[in-house]
Order: sequence, then structure tokens, then C-alpha cells
Amino acid sequence: MAFSSAQKSDYDQEYSIKEILVRLWAFAVTEKRRLLLILALFMTNTVTSIIVPLFLREAINELNKADPDFNFVQSLGWGNLLGTVMLWIGLYLIIRSEWSIIAKTVTTLRLKMFIQLQAHDLSFYDKNKTGRIMSRVVNDAWELGNFMLIFVELAANFITIVGMIGILFYIHSVLTLILFMIAPIIFVFTLGLGYLLMRFNRLCRRTVGAVNGATQESIAGIMVTKSFAREAQNIEEFVELNNENLRANINRSLVFSTMFPILEFVSTLIYFLIVTSGGGFVIDGSITLGDLWLFYIYSLLLIQPLISFSQQIAQFQIGRAAAERIFSLIEIPSEMKWGNIIPGADIKGHIEFKDVTFGYSKDDPSLFSHLNVTIPAGQNIALVGHTGSGKTSFISLLARFYEFQAGDIYLDGYSIKAYDIDAYRSTLGIVLQDPFLFSGSIEENIRYGSQKEISAETLQSAIMSTHVIDFVEFLPEGLQTEVGERGAKVSLGQRQLISFARALVADPKILILDEATASVDAYTESLIQDGIDNLFAGRTSIVVAHRLSTIISADRILVFNQGEIIGDGTHEELMANNDVYRDLYQTYYEFQGRV
Repeated sequence: MAFSSAQKSDYDQEYSIKEILVRLWAFAVTEKRRLLLILALFMTNTVTSIIVPLFLREAINELNKADPDFNFVQSLGWGNLLGTVMLWIGLYLIIRSEWSIIAKTVTTLRLKMFIQLQAHDLSFYDKNKTGRIMSRVVNDAWELGNFMLIFVELAANFITIVGMIGILFYIHSVLTLILFMIAPIIFVFTLGLGYLLMRFNRLCRRTVGAVNGATQESIAGIMVTKSFAREAQNIEEFVELNNENLRANINRSLVFSTMFPILEFVSTLIYFLIVTSGGGFVIDGSITLGDLWLFYIYSLLLIQPLISFSQQIAQFQIGRAAAERIFSLIEIPSEMKWGNIIPGADIKGHIEFKDVTFGYSKDDPSLFSHLNVTIPAGQNIALVGHTGSGKTSFISLLARFYEFQAGDIYLDGYSIKAYDIDAYRSTLGIVLQDPFLFSGSIEENIRYGSQKEISAETLQSAIMSTHVIDFVEFLPEGLQTEVGERGAKVSLGQRQLISFARALVADPKILILDEATASVDAYTESLIQDGIDNLFAGRTSIVVAHRLSTIISADRILVFNQGEIIGDGTHEELMANNDVYRDLYQTYYEFQGRV
């Protein structure tokens, strides 16, 4: 199966309600003033909602008199209209403030997740699909942003409920007690549906992550899909994932569709109780018709916070599922360790692997076991070996793409874990076999290699040395030509040349090439060989080699076999003394010298 199912990620955790609220409170504190403003607006609207019906009560009581004062009734009507306008204005300010808080919270959460994602080594991305991570950053952050307002809304609704109960008891205590007969129904109903919503929302979030992951993976691998005519199978597997999400959403919608009709029924039941019971109280004179009408309006004002409370329980469960996924992502520790040493300008590039043990699964460090090798500063090292022998893993550890499980790697006598990781990587220039370009211009992608602003002279020197100039000068927009997503608008060989230029502008102390000329034809490689030699000059260089010319010109050749270095020497020495190297040479390299 090409796409993975909606399973729980390895780093997902389940948090208690208290743990979630504690973490949310840390975000709420940063928006304390705005939250207090919203609470004040809520309370102002609540007070206004209580006052406005009083005008109509007086109007009803006045109209119920034998000789009503119509002018007084009109003035009460104008008072009711003015109060309603104030309610509209308050509601506008509440909604505007709420959206501002949601937007800021979403922005903060996404930034925190993005920063954490930048800190992880590549093993994290090996185990977790891009689409699922994106679902947390985009979708879950929005859900949790909405959830932030629950503090204010719960507080406002609680105050409103307590106040309205007091007022209803003041109007008519017996009628209020009759009204409370339906309170247990609402309470049991909201608790039961809240539990179901929690379960279905967790599943919804996981299934939408699986759908996003499948979509991202299918787009990234569209060329492979079409090459093997796998469109129909991909669609079939996507339909299965999509249907899982559909079933989860249908189950959640069933809960919501059950909730609101029952709440409407509760409102109708309130009206029934008030009319049937209150009518008798009007007849016996214990309550006026206006007061009965006011009791009904205030009952609706009471039931509205109760309904909102039910909705907030639902929102809490949605927010809880999103919170668990976001906090799991933010709080998963990076396996990468680093210190605060800043490499100086006098860095030499002396490298030593000492008893390094490593495996892509930290529970099974089986690739390298007590690997030892020393590379003096300024040496040009070629790495050779069969596929899977450990060449790329060797340079990945040096580049700090992965964390090793035991032993240490030293640069100029200091553990690479002691260096500030960004400063350490700035001493490296890396060109990979599969060159990656960002959306933007050719010039922007070249300048990306340096953390400092580079001069026009440095840029020109880089494109001349790597022969980027040879194809750029024929492009209508030159260096400002857009490369497209992942460099799709330029050829693979051109992407590789741009990658060389990107490494050159960084002026690295250590140069790492992982089969970097594999995508360049022999003629183009011959053109840039002088540029590569210039790139090597005065630097420690480590090259995963596939070309005979690169191997023979290296100061030393390290021969890898199943995670071990079984050969170390020049081409001539290894040809004379190392059977594995001799076999590699005769199998892969010898014919290149005869071409």
C-alpha cells in the first residue's frame, strides 16, 4: 500500500484536561488584556440583555391597564430599540476582538511548531510524513486558536447563568423551580455527547492528517506514479483513506445533529412549562402578564448560556484533540544535541571519528560500530563502496543530519556536539546527489548558501567557476529566472550546477560532495572540474565519488563495506592491497578510463 493509514504517530501523547488548560493558560496570559476586554464586553452585553426586556415588560403591563398611556408605551419602545442597537455594537466588538485573538494564537502556535520542526534531525522526518505534520501546523492550529476563547466564554456564561437564576427566583420562585426540572436533562445530555465528540474528533484529526499525507506524497511522487501507471491504484488507496475521514466526520456530525434538535426541544419545553404553569399564576394574581412575559424572555437568556455551555463542551473536545496533537509536536524533544562554541575564522578542518556507533533506529545502532578515522585538515578524501555500505551515512553524521548513539566526532579537537549547530554548519559546504532548489530565482538560490550578504563579485566568481554562466547567459531573465517548485523549470544538470555555486558562495572550511556530479554529463563535468579543483583548494573535502577522475585525484580513498572502513590509501596502494577496492574499480570505474 502506497499511503499509510490514519494511525497514531509515534510521538503523540494524551494529555489530561488539567495539563491542557495549564498549557493554554500560558498562551492566554499573553493576551490577558484583550481577553479581559472581551469578558467586559460579554458582561456589558449581558447586563444590557437584562435591561432591554424591562422596557417591553412595562409596555405590556401598561397596555394591560384599562386606560393605558400610549406616549409612555412609545417611549418604552424607543428605549428597547436603543438597547438593541447597543447589543449589536457590543456583539460587533466581541466578534472583532475574538478573531484578533484567534489569529494571533494561530500565528504563535504555527511559529512554535515551525521552530521545533527546524530543530529536529532527519530521523524525525524519516519516521513522520510531511502531510501529517502540515495538518498539525495548518488545521490543528486553527482549531486550537478557536479553543483559546473558551476561558472567557465559560466565565461569561457562568456569571450569566448565576445572575439569571437569581433574577428568575426574584420574579417567581415556584415557576423557577418548575423550570429547573429540565436542568438534569441538559446536564446528562451534554456530558454524554461531550465524551462521544472527544473520541470522534481525535479520529477526525488523524484521518485528515492521513489524507493530507497521501495528497502530499502523491504530488511529490507524481512522476514515479505515471512511470508505473499507478494512478488507478493510488486513487483506490486514496478513496479508502478519504472514506475513513468521511466516516469519522459523519459520526461527528451525527453527534452535532442530535445535539441541536434536542436543545430546540428543550427551548420548546421551557415555553410549554411557562405557559401552562405561569398562566395559572397570572389568573390567581401572583404574577402580572408582563412579568410572565419577562420570565419567559429571561428563561431564554438563561437557556442560551446553557446551550452555549453545551457547544463549548463540544468545542472543548475538538480543541482538546487539536491541543494534544499540537503539544505533542511542540514538546517532542529533538535528538540533536549542541553547545555554544562558535567556530572562528581560523578553523582548520581537522576531522576525527572516534568509536562512533550509529544506526537509523536508535534502538538498533547496527550500521556503524566503533568507527574510527582521522582526516587531517586540507585533505581531499574520496569515499567508495557498494550501495548501502555507509558512505552517505558517514557524511550525514559529519553534517549533523543525524545524531549518533555512541562515540564522538571532533572538529579541530572539539566535539561537534559542543559547537553551536548553526555556526558549525556554516563551516560546511554540502552538495547532494539530489539537488533541491527553492521556489525563486537562480540568484536567490545561489545566495541561499551564505548566511551573510555576498557581493556581486563573489556571486559572479561563483557562477563563472561552476559554469552556471554557460546556461544562464542564454536565459531571457538571466540570474532572475524563476526555477519553479523544487527547481522544476531547469534541468537536473542545471540544478546541480546551481547547487555547486550555492556551496561555493558559502566559502566553507569543509566541503562535502555526495555523488554531486552524478547528474552532470561527462562534458559538463569536464568543464567544471577546474572549478571543483578551485573549490577543493585550502579546504578539507570529502567526496562520495562515482567518477574515476575524482577518485584517482584524491589524496586518500576510504573504502566502505557494510558499515566498516576496510581500505584507506591512494588509488595505487588500494589496487595493490585491497581486494574489495580492486573489485569496485574493475566493476564500476575501469571502463571510464577507456571511454
